[in-house]
Amino acid sequence: MTFRWEAGSVKVPTVFTIIQEVERLAERKLWLGFEPMTIPVAVYDGERTWLLKHPDPPSEFAAWPDSHEAYVFQGLHETVRANTATLIGEIPAAAIMLESIVDLDVSAMASIFIHEMFHVFQNERYPGWGSDIGAMFLYPYENIDLLYLRRLETEALRRAQEIGNVEDSLGWVAIAMALRQDRYSRLPDDCVVFERGTELLEGLAQYVERQSLGQSQITLPFEEYEPDGLRKRCYDSGSCMAMLLDRFQTGWKQLLGDGDVRSLDELLREVSFGKSVQRLDFTAVEQKEARARAVRDVTQLRKRRDLLRRAFEGKPGYRIAIRTSSMNCLRTKGMDPSNCMKLSDHDILHTRFLRLGNETTSIEMLEGTAMTHATGDHPLYSGFEEVVFAGLVKRPEVTVVGNQLRVNAMGLSIECSQALLTEHAKEWIIELIN
Repeated sequence: MTFRWEAGSVKVPTVFTIIQEVERLAERKLWLGFEPMTIPVAVYDGERTWLLKHPDPPSEFAAWPDSHEAYVFQGLHETVRANTATLIGEIPAAAIMLESIVDLDVSAMASIFIHEMFHVFQNERYPGWGSDIGAMFLYPYENIDLLYLRRLETEALRRAQEIGNVEDSLGWVAIAMALRQDRYSRLPDDCVVFERGTELLEGLAQYVERQSLGQSQITLPFEEYEPDGLRKRCYDSGSCMAMLLDRFQTGWKQLLGDGDVRSLDELLREVSFGKSVQRLDFTAVEQKEARARAVRDVTQLRKRRDLLRRAFEGKPGYRIAIRTSSMNCLRTKGMDPSNCMKLSDHDILHTRFLRLGNETTSIEMLEGTAMTHATGDHPLYSGFEEVVFAGLVKRPEVTVVGNQLRVNAMGLSIECSQALLTEHAKEWIIELIN
């Protein structure tokens, strides 16, 4: 099938066309044992959720005519909320929100499918890969010395990748690994584990994605990343280190898969040990400029957080605030770590997907903006005593049946019992009763 569906004024390839391209790209043999065409995939196209190559589709999925491998669910299926690995009928599958990649050509779309399929493969083959997302919210982003070292390390990796001379390339690798070792010696252990684990999980998925397109280099930005852009950096630094290992270490994937080596930087440190060239180093001017940028960017980070808070608080439209006690706090059931930002030791701004709940309450925001306020020391894991949803364009629909309260707004649904509801102009306050 080669029909296309309309997204605004853009014609988008169907899932069948994209899957055919996945099959073509997968001929490159991207990773030992990784066979993308054996992995189920669920795709939401804005109207329906497609399910392909699933061995036992749930009953709500209907078989698509003239296809033995495709099933369809009208609307957005509850298991699909982002581009990620998921479970559908207890079967691991890749999930894709097609609208999130609508601007890409068919090959780039297929490479995103492969990225998420690789996550399914990783979860089964390498369950130790990954990291605790909670460490992302404890990372010392405002530490100028750590940011300075990170900036130099990124630049050293960039030079190592772009220089064709093998000796000089290894020299810059060695400098990058020395800078990382210094930086890691100053970081809390949980933050080191988060960084390395994210490089394995997301960096290698991006590496496989790029490999499927025949790319052997990744562009690391000269200005590096925002101080709190660590997760994005891990995608790129992990990919970059994998591509450098392709250049210098035959069989590195097997070494990593055997479990004896726990990180990409450990492998790179081994291949570059003793290879540093004396004449290679950052000049005094380069070091001074890197530190000045670190100081400037930390200052800008603080200002940006303040501006984001003000923008949230000043959003026009309706808002809903849900409040509870520390004894009955709300817990995270799902979130999109790529679309959230820590604003303080207690507050996180969420700008896309968020799912919260406790014994009496279920909350899901599919699209929108929310701010959570933590009850304790950890901005994520200590639970939330308040969550505010702002910028709702339409007046929320509120239904009370017995002791059940339901609130529906565009992209937001709330269900709770044992709650008090009050309305003030365009704001609703829901107080959860213990």
